[in-house]
Amino acid sequence: MVRRIRPAADVNPSACPICGGGNKCVKALGQSGPCWCRNETFSFELLAKAGTGKACICERCLREHTQQRDADFAVFPPEDTTR
Repeated sequence: MVRRIRPAADVNPSACPICGGGNKCVKALGQSGPCWCRNETFSFELLAKAGTGKACICERCLREHTQQRDADFAVFPPEDTTR
């Protein structure tokens, strides 16, 4: 599979590279202090999906990815073999 990465000049640092919505990045907004993402965990898969390395992923995309990943790896109770 060939992955196309947008040139850095085409990247809006305040827009999520996945959905295009606002990412609320403190640095991109020109504010100081810790960003909302400071204590979050981003999977390698999600970071690869974003692809640019020049703009932050938004909280919505992080939550959706995490929920999907958790659903994919859900542990179901073992089957009842006594029936």
